[in-house]
Amino acid sequence: MNLYYDSFSGNMKTSVFISRIRDSETVNLKDYSEKVIDSYIDQETNERVKTVKFKAKSIEGNIMIRENNPSPDILEEILKQLKTISSDVAQLKTDMVEVKADVAQLKTDMVEVKADIVELKTDVSQLEKDVSRIMKCPTIIRELAEID
Repeated sequence: MNLYYDSFSGNMKTSVFISRIRDSETVNLKDYSEKVIDSYIDQETNERVKTVKFKAKSIEGNIMIRENNPSPDILEEILKQLKTISSDVAQLKTDMVEVKADVAQLKTDMVEVKADIVELKTDVSQLEKDVSRIMKCPTIIRELAEID
Protein backbone atom coordinates (compact mmCIF):
# COMPACT_ATOMS: atom_id res chain seq x y z
CA MET A 1 0.00 0.00 0.00
CA ASN A 2 1.41 3.39 -0.96
CA LEU A 3 0.44 6.49 1.00
CA TYR A 4 0.60 9.93 -0.55
CA TYR A 5 0.17 12.92 1.76
CA ASP A 6 -1.80 15.77 0.22
CA SER A 7 -2.18 18.42 2.88
CA PHE A 8 -2.03 18.96 6.62
CA SER A 9 -3.10 21.64 9.04
CA GLY A 10 -2.48 21.97 12.75
CA ASN A 11 0.40 22.63 15.09
CA MET A 12 2.97 20.54 13.23
CA LYS A 13 4.64 21.26 9.90
CA THR A 14 3.85 18.81 7.10
CA SER A 15 7.50 17.87 6.61
CA VAL A 16 7.97 17.16 10.32
CA PHE A 17 4.85 14.99 10.44
CA ILE A 18 5.84 13.05 7.32
CA SER A 19 9.40 12.52 8.55
CA ARG A 20 8.09 11.22 11.88
CA ILE A 21 5.74 8.66 10.38
CA ARG A 22 7.91 7.70 7.41
CA ASP A 23 10.51 5.95 9.61
CA SER A 24 7.89 4.20 11.75
CA GLU A 25 6.24 0.87 11.08
CA THR A 26 3.24 1.98 13.11
CA VAL A 27 1.89 5.37 14.06
CA ASN A 28 0.21 5.65 17.44
CA LEU A 29 -2.17 8.59 17.31
CA LYS A 30 -4.75 9.19 20.02
CA ASP A 31 -8.22 10.36 19.05
CA TYR A 32 -7.63 9.37 15.44
CA SER A 33 -10.52 9.45 12.97
CA GLU A 34 -10.75 9.22 9.22
CA LYS A 35 -13.37 9.54 6.52
CA VAL A 36 -13.12 8.41 2.89
CA ILE A 37 -13.72 11.44 0.69
CA ASP A 38 -13.18 9.84 -2.72
CA SER A 39 -12.39 6.39 -4.13
CA TYR A 40 -11.72 5.24 -7.69
CA ILE A 41 -9.78 2.64 -9.74
CA ASP A 42 -6.75 3.99 -11.60
CA GLN A 43 -7.25 2.62 -15.14
CA GLU A 44 -3.51 2.64 -15.95
CA THR A 45 -2.23 0.81 -12.87
CA ASN A 46 -5.43 -0.98 -11.79
CA GLU A 47 -4.85 0.38 -8.27
CA ARG A 48 -7.66 1.42 -5.95
CA VAL A 49 -7.06 5.05 -4.97
CA LYS A 50 -8.77 6.47 -1.89
CA THR A 51 -8.57 10.00 -0.60
CA VAL A 52 -9.05 9.93 3.16
CA LYS A 53 -9.58 12.93 5.42
CA PHE A 54 -8.07 12.26 8.82
CA LYS A 55 -7.98 14.02 12.17
CA ALA A 56 -5.76 13.18 15.11
CA LYS A 57 -5.73 15.60 18.04
CA SER A 58 -4.74 18.93 16.47
CA ILE A 59 -3.48 17.50 13.17
CA GLU A 60 -5.79 17.33 10.18
CA GLY A 61 -5.16 16.47 6.57
CA ASN A 62 -5.90 14.35 3.55
CA ILE A 63 -4.10 11.14 2.65
CA MET A 64 -4.21 9.52 -0.76
CA ILE A 65 -3.94 5.74 -0.43
CA ARG A 66 -3.10 3.49 -3.39
CA GLU A 67 -3.87 -0.21 -3.00
CA ASN A 68 -3.39 -2.99 -5.50
CA ASN A 69 -6.71 -4.06 -6.94
CA PRO A 70 -6.14 -7.41 -8.67
CA SER A 71 -8.54 -8.37 -11.40
CA PRO A 72 -11.03 -11.22 -10.81
CA ASP A 73 -9.16 -13.33 -13.39
CA ILE A 74 -5.94 -13.03 -11.41
CA LEU A 75 -7.75 -13.86 -8.17
CA GLU A 76 -9.36 -16.90 -9.81
CA GLU A 77 -5.98 -18.09 -11.08
CA ILE A 78 -4.45 -17.62 -7.62
CA LEU A 79 -7.33 -19.60 -6.10
CA LYS A 80 -6.77 -22.43 -8.62
CA GLN A 81 -3.07 -22.49 -7.81
CA LEU A 82 -3.77 -22.53 -4.08
CA LYS A 83 -6.15 -25.48 -4.53
CA THR A 84 -3.50 -27.30 -6.57
CA ILE A 85 -0.89 -26.58 -3.92
CA SER A 86 -3.26 -27.75 -1.19
CA SER A 87 -3.91 -30.99 -3.09
CA ASP A 88 -0.18 -31.48 -3.66
CA VAL A 89 0.54 -30.93 0.04
CA ALA A 90 -2.12 -33.48 0.99
CA GLN A 91 -0.56 -36.00 -1.41
CA LEU A 92 2.91 -35.28 -0.01
CA LYS A 93 1.62 -35.90 3.51
CA THR A 94 0.20 -39.25 2.40
CA ASP A 95 3.47 -40.10 0.66
CA MET A 96 5.42 -39.15 3.79
CA VAL A 97 3.37 -41.58 5.87
CA GLU A 98 4.20 -44.33 3.36
CA VAL A 99 7.89 -43.35 3.30
CA LYS A 100 8.04 -43.42 7.11
CA ALA A 101 6.49 -46.91 7.09
CA ASP A 102 9.02 -48.01 4.45
CA VAL A 103 11.91 -46.59 6.50
CA ALA A 104 10.67 -48.43 9.60
CA GLN A 105 10.50 -51.66 7.57
CA LEU A 106 14.01 -51.06 6.21
CA LYS A 107 15.33 -50.59 9.75
CA THR A 108 13.74 -53.89 10.77
CA ASP A 109 15.20 -55.57 7.68
CA MET A 110 18.65 -54.15 8.45
CA VAL A 111 18.56 -55.65 11.95
CA GLU A 112 17.71 -59.03 10.40
CA VAL A 113 20.47 -58.66 7.77
CA LYS A 114 23.03 -57.84 10.48
CA ALA A 115 21.96 -60.94 12.42
CA ASP A 116 22.27 -63.02 9.23
CA ILE A 117 25.76 -61.62 8.59
CA VAL A 118 26.87 -62.58 12.11
CA GLU A 119 25.47 -66.08 11.54
CA LEU A 120 27.23 -66.36 8.15
CA LYS A 121 30.55 -65.26 9.67
CA THR A 122 30.16 -67.96 12.31
CA ASP A 123 29.39 -70.55 9.60
CA VAL A 124 32.39 -69.46 7.48
CA SER A 125 34.67 -69.66 10.50
CA GLN A 126 33.42 -73.18 11.24
CA LEU A 127 33.88 -74.19 7.57
CA GLU A 128 37.46 -72.89 7.61
CA LYS A 129 38.18 -75.00 10.69
CA ASP A 130 36.57 -78.06 9.08
CA VAL A 131 38.54 -77.59 5.82
CA SER A 132 41.75 -77.16 7.80
CA ARG A 133 41.13 -80.45 9.62
CA ILE A 134 40.18 -82.23 6.39
CA MET A 135 43.34 -80.97 4.67
CA LYS A 136 45.44 -82.51 7.47
CA CYS A 137 43.99 -85.98 6.84
CA PRO A 138 46.66 -88.19 5.10
CA THR A 139 44.12 -90.01 2.95
CA ILE A 140 42.72 -86.76 1.55
CA ILE A 141 46.22 -85.45 0.88
CA ARG A 142 47.12 -88.61 -1.12
CA GLU A 143 43.92 -88.49 -3.14
CA LEU A 144 44.36 -84.79 -3.92
CA ALA A 145 47.95 -85.47 -5.00
CA GLU A 146 46.76 -88.18 -7.37
CA ILE A 147 44.18 -85.83 -8.94
CA ASP A 148 46.84 -83.24 -9.76
